[in-house]
This record gives sequence, structure tokens and C-alpha cells, in this order.
Amino acid sequence: MRRRTWLCLGVAWVALAAGAVRGQDFYAPGYVERDGQSPGPSYYISHEEYNSLLSRLEALEQQPKKEGAAKAPPAEEWLEVGKNLDMTAVWRHGMWVESKDKAFRFHPGGRVQTDFVWLDAEDQVVTGPGGVGNVRDGFNFRRARFAMEGTFWEVVDFNTEFDFVNTADVDPLNPASQGDVINTPAPTDLWCQLTQIPAIGTVRIGNMKPPIGFEHITSSRFLHFLERSLAFDAFIGGLDNGFRPGVMILNNTEDENITWQLGVFKANQHVFGWNVGDGEYDLTGRVTWTPYYEDNGRHMVHLGLGASRRDLDEDRRRYRARTLLRQGPGQLHTPLLNILLTGDDETIVVAEFAMNWGPWTVQAEYFGVWLTDAALVGGANQGTAFFQSAYCEVLYFLTGEHRPYNRKGGSGASFTRVIPHTNWFCVPDACGGLCHGAGAWQIGVRYSWIDLSDRGINGGKAEDWTVGLNWYLNPNLKIQWNYSIADRELNGASDGIVHGFGMRTAFDF
Repeated sequence: MRRRTWLCLGVAWVALAAGAVRGQDFYAPGYVERDGQSPGPSYYISHEEYNSLLSRLEALEQQPKKEGAAKAPPAEEWLEVGKNLDMTAVWRHGMWVESKDKAFRFHPGGRVQTDFVWLDAEDQVVTGPGGVGNVRDGFNFRRARFAMEGTFWEVVDFNTEFDFVNTADVDPLNPASQGDVINTPAPTDLWCQLTQIPAIGTVRIGNMKPPIGFEHITSSRFLHFLERSLAFDAFIGGLDNGFRPGVMILNNTEDENITWQLGVFKANQHVFGWNVGDGEYDLTGRVTWTPYYEDNGRHMVHLGLGASRRDLDEDRRRYRARTLLRQGPGQLHTPLLNILLTGDDETIVVAEFAMNWGPWTVQAEYFGVWLTDAALVGGANQGTAFFQSAYCEVLYFLTGEHRPYNRKGGSGASFTRVIPHTNWFCVPDACGGLCHGAGAWQIGVRYSWIDLSDRGINGGKAEDWTVGLNWYLNPNLKIQWNYSIADRELNGASDGIVHGFGMRTAFDF
């Protein structure tokens, strides 16, 4: 076979070369004269010889393809879990150390958020009956968390994260002051989960976010504004910072258009991940649907619905809405509204909407809350009281990026990390000038309102407008600027405006 191949190729090249050497064209097929002269027999290829040579060349061209097509693809490489534990390190917006089959993965990470806040308020809001008290400027490490997360034996995931700037009031019987508020570590995500369980999906056990609310499930690393809305602060964040111990199952359809989560948790009123008491459980679930999803989420529509039925811890419930700029430790934040009630149980329903349309992002949620046997502490039972809140925000990337959207997420679908088209940098070039990149720039506005008055319970009303500018220098570092103006209505004597400016430098890894 090889000899015939080389023979055919040799004949073709000899014929071509002969014409080229003598400055003649290669005449084929047939006999053609040039300038009235016969090319002669040494340049001539007959029709029969030409067709035969062409057929053999075509056959030779096709032969490797047929042989290649006949070969079976190499067998998939199967790796026995735990047999090869050699690990390599990669950077994936943080350092991951993992085995070849990713059955063993480990990520040491963290986040730090540094806030500067300047606040001011009208006199009656500060000093009037039921006023908010002194409104101060402040510097604060809003979050300083360190985490270890990963996978072992392929089907077990874990996350162990602690926040080192949670605060506690040393003397809770007296009003909090700078002298008796201290930082103390507290767990946030502290769980392990079993994955790939047939029909169920994943089972998670430990301290975690109950699955309710789009902005709640979205990590604090990826928030559009410095703080979540008034609704989250009053109904979800509470005194436990939005984390509770419990058990949760989570799963999604194969095409990832639908996710669902359902969990049972222990109600509490602190951030330390434990509680005791008979009953005092909450059942919380969430379903999300992506009816439209294109261009890897650059164009998408998200719909979600979450609900929670909660027994109250110690039969008490505090609803608190603070300014959406935090000028210090939690105990020293300026409250817009703050009411302490007794009750039997609480039902929360949250409707979610989010949309990406290229560089535009729209996000909105509505919260409805029913508190049974509601009463002011020491007051008469008012029956079932209804409170509500909502927000809507619109944002736009000036530099053309879009808001990345994770269709599964840790506890369901949510927004995730922004990746700038070009990272920020400014370095000298070889010609004495500067090479530079802009990073990603985003502007946005949010309207948030809350109503805590019903059935003779006057918890007040408040609304807030926040405008923001976000600068994503790279996927791990951003700077945010917010101006917030809030108007509260409580009793007429201390109603009015609280406004301010805040800046945050945030990085995570």
C-alpha cells in the first residue's frame, strides 16, 4: 500500500515538475499546443492516465478518513474515588486545592468589608418623643469572615465560616454604648451536606440561611447596595443575622430552570447558632423558576416564591428597620422603626422577581407577614396583625457587563460574582506612557418601604431611596458609594428625614 501511494504521488509531482522546469504549463487531460508548438511526449498525459491518477489520489485521500472513522473513540477514563489523592492548586477567584477528579476539594477563603458612613437627621427625629436618639458618623468593619469549604469523597460538601466582627452588648440590661459593645466571633455558614442522593438531591445539616428571599440568598459579597432592604432587616435578618440551625433538602430540575428547597430550623434570637426551648421551630421553603434564560444569563427572567411558618422564640418578636447605612456595631445602629411584640406564631410569604436585559438589572420583592395573637409587651391581644414591606431596584452597567446569575446557588438561584470586561490597572508602558484598564462601573437606584402598623399596633411606616455607584476593580475587589434618604412616620412628633452617605471597600477571596 505504501509503495503504491508513493508511486502515485511521485508520478504526479514528476509531471508537475517537468512543466515547471521548462517553463511550460501542465497540460492535462488531452493534447494542447502552446504557441503552435507541440509540448512533446515528455509532457503529455493522456485522458486515461490522468483519470486513473486522479481516482487513485482521491481514494488515498479518503482512506485515512475511513480508517479514522472506523476507530472506536478512546474509552472514558474512570478514576476510583480516593485512589489518587495528589492535589493541585488553581485560582478560581480564590485558591482551590483539588484532586484530578475533584472528589477532594478545599478552599480557604474570606471576605472583609470596610465602611465609612456620614449620617444626619432632622431635629425632631433625634429629640422628639420616640425619637431615634443621637445620629452619628462612624467607621466600621461591616464583615470580616474567614471560611474553609470544599468537598471530600465526592459526595460530601462542607462549609465552615465565622464572622469575627459580630458584636455583643456586655450589659444588655442598660442601653448600649461604645464602652460596653465588643466584637465576638460567631458562625454564619457552618454545615455539611450529602449530595447526589436519588430523587432527593442534597441534604444539608448545620447552621445556614433558611431558604427565603432573593436578596437574602444572594451572598453579602455580591449585593448591589451596602445594605439589604428594609424588608430584610425587619423580617429576615432579625437578631439571628438570617442564619439558623436546621436540616434542609435542595434540588433542581436537570435543565436548572426550576429549583426548590425545604428545611426545618430552630428559631432563635442571637447569632451563635444554637437555641433551647420546646417547639420553637420554623418550616421554610422556596421555589424558583427561570422562564427565560439566554446568553449565559445576560438575558433572563427569574421568578420565585418563599414561605415560612415560624414558632416564636420565647413568644416574642421584634421588628426593627434601621437606616440602610450602618455607622457602627449593630447595637449602635440608628433605628428608623423598632417595636417589640408578643405572639404565638408567624407566617412570612415572599414573592421574588429579577431580570437581566444586557447591562440592565431589575430586582424586586414583596413581603407579607402575619403574626398571630399579636400584642405589645404587657398589652392586650390584638388578634392576627399583618405587616408588609417591598422594594424595587434598577441598575445599569456603564461598561457593558451583565449581572451573573447562578441558577442553582447554595440555597437556590441568586446573583453572583461580577466579572469585569477589563480589570482596573494603571502601569507605565515601554514608551513612557500609561497602560490602564477601567474595571466595571455600575449605577443603580432602589426604593424600599415598610409598614409595621395594624390592628391598633403602631409600629410606624418608613420609606427609603438609595442611589449607588459600584466600581468593580476586578472580580475580587470593589468600592461602593451610596447616598440614602429615609422618611419615617411614627407619631407625628418625631417624624422626619434621616439621610447620609456611605462608602465601602470590599474584597473576598
